[in-house]
Amino acid sequence: MHVEVLVFGQVAEIAAAPLLHVEVNPAGDVQHGARVDEVLRAMGEQHPSIAFALASARLAVNHAFATSDTRVHARDEVALIALVGGG
Repeated sequence: MHVEVLVFGQVAEIAAAPLLHVEVNPAGDVQHGARVDEVLRAMGEQHPSIAFALASARLAVNHAFATSDTRVHARDEVALIALVGGG
């Protein structure tokens, strides 16, 4: 399953793109989508330069924060919300 993930700030700079393409092989039926944890794992494998941000990041699916077992479908809007440092 193909998922497009919006990325912002430092992650977008490091990835050199505001949108990452991720191929996910969901456990179970593709019609039910992939779990958020599967999408994050695939992102780390396919885009290792941003792996540093994934441990503390969350995904938003269709403008709402998602839990690890939230299902993501190819047509969903998915965004990586990484923690921002500073002070």
